[in-house]
Amino acid sequence: MRHPTEAEPSLEQRTIAAHRLYLAALMRAEALETPEALEAAGHLAIDLSDGDRGAILLEHRERFQDLNDLVDELGYVPKGFAKRSEIDLERAPAREPTAQWGGPCPQPQARAGAQAAPTVRSA
Repeated sequence: MRHPTEAEPSLEQRTIAAHRLYLAALMRAEALETPEALEAAGHLAIDLSDGDRGAILLEHRERFQDLNDLVDELGYVPKGFAKRSEIDLERAPAREPTAQWGGPCPQPQARAGAQAAPTVRSA
């Protein structure tokens, strides 16, 4: 039996990495279901040919099979699988520094048509 070295990831690490790849492929396949989802993923429905759609679905199927093979070989489902939110954050475009938490807060402004409260003066 071979023991993994530092350069070679363990079977559990490879399974966790395979799950991350599978989840990303699944999310791309799900995005094919509606044009709105495609736009949210940064694609336009008209940009994808039947061949491109087929490639996305094939990748999903292959990633699923790879993951199942690794889980079967490992004998259990390891902890540490990625979540959809983590994949979404990795795929999201970089934000402007002011749009992130901790950036400058916008100052409150009066609504159009709103009247200021009357000033009370003492005599």
